[in-house]
Amino acid sequence: MEANGLHGPIPEVLRNFTSIEHLDLSDNYFVSPIPSWFSELKSLTYLGLSENEFTTMASAGFWISIGVLWFKKNWRHAYFRWREKVADKIYVSNALKAAKVKKMMVGNMVDQ
Repeated sequence: MEANGLHGPIPEVLRNFTSIEHLDLSDNYFVSPIPSWFSELKSLTYLGLSENEFTTMASAGFWISIGVLWFKKNWRHAYFRWREKVADKIYVSNALKAAKVKKMMVGNMVDQ
């Protein structure tokens, strides 16, 4: 349904497509708030909502960026596991750099 010139609210009939996995509604003219019933679509793995004219753009940005994480528990868990790994790598990298700087400073003090 991408780029079909659709306008108005997102059709509630989509609520009945409980087995849908990919739903791209981007590049249309939807103006209503993003419906909360999207969370009922348990098979949904992709939801495209960009390039619309939702009444609350802040909520549109929210749903576009993390909406799938809300719907898909396994994706949410994978995202937070990835985020923890990145945080761990940053911590280890900073700890190694700090130890290297400390070692250099101690070495400079001995030379003086």
